[in-house]
Amino acid sequence: MSFKFPPKISGGVVAMLLVSLLLMAVFSIYMLLLGIPMTQARNELNAGIILFERGRFEEARVRIEKSQSLWKSNLAEEYLAKIDRGN
Repeated sequence: MSFKFPPKISGGVVAMLLVSLLLMAVFSIYMLLLGIPMTQARNELNAGIILFERGRFEEARVRIEKSQSLWKSNLAEEYLAKIDRGN
């Protein structure tokens, strides 16, 4: 058996590679625009909620406001309203 270089690539292989590259690009864009900011915002919100439950309201406000600057959420607004009302 002899091998020829470069190997002949069929159209199906090229199509599979192009689809793979397209999916990788779409997923990367999704992660950069939505996934990563949402995760960072949720982490900040969780830290703020923990601080709120421990009674450290000013620190909680800072974390929750940072969460809101990354990604708006109703839960964060509820906790900010609770802090404004004085718990």
